[in-house]
Amino acid sequence: MHLHIRQTLENIKHHAAQALHFKHGMDFVAFAADHKTVAACVFALHQLGRHIQQLDAYFINETAHVKWHHIVELLEIHVYEFDYSKLTPIWGILEAILPGLIEDIEELI
Repeated sequence: MHLHIRQTLENIKHHAAQALHFKHGMDFVAFAADHKTVAACVFALHQLGRHIQQLDAYFINETAHVKWHHIVELLEIHVYEFDYSKLTPIWGILEAILPGLIEDIEELI
């Protein structure tokens, strides 16, 4: 694996883990009420998406079991056009997608 790809994967994993750490111990109600945590998670997701977009097409095709395009799509819809009144999709990304993404990256590295 090229060093650039490995570093990019490490960055993606870091931001995913960071977002999960920020909301650790919270349920959706507590998360929605804590604007600082929401902002921190959204920023981490934004950075995660930026790093995914740095992966080259060959690598993305070779690792198609990781839903790179689906994740970027969700981030474009719910993070890049973030609205505090629509937190459910953000929570869904945090709860349903990031743990699996971290596992996938650990297997790749």
